[in-house]
Amino acid sequence: MYSCPFVENYSITIPTAGFSIGNNVINFKAVSGSCEANLTNSATLVVNQNPTGVGFYHE
Repeated sequence: MYSCPFVENYSITIPTAGFSIGNNVINFKAVSGSCEANLTNSATLVVNQNPTGVGFYHE
């Protein structure tokens, strides 16, 4: 098991184009040189569809 000598938090921006409506699982990998490791945690991105308006509303 690899032991990380330090821990850092990162913020990432993920474009939503290409995701489907509903749950989308994102897996993370760590890459250093030629070494690649899958990280144990994943994230679930939930994409909600905008409701389609029905009729008109005015005051």
